Amino acid sequence: MIYENKLFDDIPKFIQIRIIMENYLSTLSENDRINLMNKINKDYEYYLNDKFEDLESTGILKINIDNFKVKSGKFQENYLISFL
Repeated sequence: MIYENKLFDDIPKFIQIRIIMENYLSTLSENDRINLMNKINKDYEYYLNDKFEDLESTGILKINIDNFKVKSGKFQENYLISFL
């Protein structure tokens, strides 16, 4: 399975999981399918709210042109918007 393999990127994993989900959903009645999709969407909303700060951030690199040393940082998106 692609989604179990660490060599594959997130996009092929997403595609495989989506195919599996579509195949499963096609076996359900319309009412069961709607209920399951609503539950998945609600759970996903909770996940996004919980992980919002981790997902909404910007990475910044500083490269010293004399010795090419790299420093990096990560900032929440809402802080950077105030500087733009």
